[in-house]
Amino acid sequence: MNTNAARFHDARPRWVGKAAHVLLGVLGVLAVVAVVATVTLFIAARNGALDREARKVHCTSNLKFIYMFATSQAVKTGHFPLGAGPAPRAHESLNELVALYGEELPPKLFICPASGASPASQDAGGRFRLSEETLGYAWLATRAELHERKPLACCKQVHGGHTRGINVVWTDGSVHFVPVSALDPKTLLPPGLTR
Repeated sequence: MNTNAARFHDARPRWVGKAAHVLLGVLGVLAVVAVVATVTLFIAARNGALDREARKVHCTSNLKFIYMFATSQAVKTGHFPLGAGPAPRAHESLNELVALYGEELPPKLFICPASGASPASQDAGGRFRLSEETLGYAWLATRAELHERKPLACCKQVHGGHTRGINVVWTDGSVHFVPVSALDPKTLLPPGLTR
């Protein structure tokens, strides 16, 4: 009787087992495709938010680099760079940094990535000068010394990349996102900064 049972079991067509394996393989591939499609759609839906966050991080990095070079100058002079005259514009003050460290400072460092503005053009020797149009950040309006804690620089304006506020670097090197409600309502800048 055992031999009959074995024969009956072996009499099953071989394609039945193969079909089950093929079906499982197809279902596995479809599951992977569904997961990849879902993840892709999720990323696409969040892509705008991720791009905005990346620009905010890039802006913060730019501000920290500007702070680093400005602090280097402040250690030598006792105060952060400030243009000449009673009310120097931001680009006039930051051109002092460009004059001192121009080869180390790329023009795109002075543009907030979220602003969409274009950086200053370099001449054949790699030199450049900032103007209102090629500077994406506001700067000190009055003299500030190293020991003071006050806003040093920030995004020049609230724009598409920073609709709820702006990044501000302080004289102690910290960078904070300041909401629009905390800015001067007339200038939309922290107190003590100028465009």
